[in-house]
Amino acid sequence: MAKAKKKAVKIKKKHWFEVIAPNIFGEVVLGETYVTESDKMMGKPLTLNLRGFSSKSGRNNVSIGFEVKEVIENKARCTMNAYNLLPASVKRLASRGKEKISESFLIRTKDGQIARIKIILVTLNKASNSTLTAIRNTLRQFIANKLAKLDYEELIELTIENKVQTQIKKTLSKVYPLRMAAIKSISIEKRRKKLTNVVEAVVDIEEEKLKEEAEILHKKEESKVVEEEKPVVVKEEQVLHNKEEETIEAKPKKEKAVKAEETKVPTKVKKEAKLKVEAEAKPKKEKATKITKKTEEKESVEKAGKEDQSLHKKEEQALHKKEE
Repeated sequence: MAKAKKKAVKIKKKHWFEVIAPNIFGEVVLGETYVTESDKMMGKPLTLNLRGFSSKSGRNNVSIGFEVKEVIENKARCTMNAYNLLPASVKRLASRGKEKISESFLIRTKDGQIARIKIILVTLNKASNSTLTAIRNTLRQFIANKLAKLDYEELIELTIENKVQTQIKKTLSKVYPLRMAAIKSISIEKRRKKLTNVVEAVVDIEEEKLKEEAEILHKKEESKVVEEEKPVVVKEEQVLHNKEEETIEAKPKKEKAVKAEETKVPTKVKKEAKLKVEAEAKPKKEKATKITKKTEEKESVEKAGKEDQSLHKKEEQALHKKEE
C-alpha cells in the first residue's frame, strides 16, 4: 500500500501592529500586538493603568478601557470605552461614623450612547434617611442637567481630570456636607433589552431660545462676510454678462438703423451736392456784393460832389446879384 501524501500546511506570517491612544492622550503608543492580519485587530479590547501612559492624572488607582476601531498603516487606533476605579481603592472609601451612598445610573449621552455610571458618595457625618433621599434626588437632577449633555468620551475625559467629581461634591454639599465624591466606573451598557430609568438630558427652553438666536446671528454674520469677501472675478463676470445682454438687445436696433441709413443714402448725396454748389457760389456772391458796394460808394460820392457844386453856384449867383 502506498502511503498517502500529507498536505503541506501554509503558515501565515504574523506582523507587529502598534496600538495608539486617542487624541485626548496625545496619540501615545499603548503597546504592540503580533497578528497575522489587520482585520483581527478590529474590536480588540485593551485595559491599562492610567499612570502608565498619561500624565493627566498622577493617580495609579484608575484603569482605562480601550477598543480598536480602525487600522491604518500597521497602526491600530483606539477609542475609550471604560473608566474604572481599582477595587482596593473603593474599599478604602468606607469608614466608621460616616454614610456611604452607592448609586448607579443609566445615561443617554449626547452622541446617543447608553452608558452606566456608578457613583460613590461619603458624608462627613451620619445622616438621616430623608437627607440621603434628598442627596440621591439632587444627584439625579445633576446628571440630567450636566452629564447627559456630554459626549461619552468627553464624560470620561472630564472624570479623568477630576472635574466631574468636584462638580458633584459642590452641588451636593449644599444639601448635606460631603467628605468625598468618587466615580467608581463608567462603561457602555451592552444589555439593551428592556432598559428602564434611563436618565436623559433636560432641555431648558431659555437655553434653546438663546442657542437659536445665536445661530441666527451667526448665519447673518456669515452672509455679510460672504458678501464682503466676494471675489472681483464674480463682479467682472456679472459686468460681462450685462454687456452681452446689452449687445443682444442692441442688435435689432442697429439693424434698423442700418436699413434707415441705406434708404437715406440718395438724400445724403443730394445734400452734399447742394452744399458743394453753395460753397462754389459763395466767392462769386461775395465778389458781386463787393463790386455793388464800390459802385454805390462811387455814386454816393459823385452825388455829394454834384450837390456841393450846385450849392456853390447858387451862392455865387446870390453874391453877384447883391453886388449889382
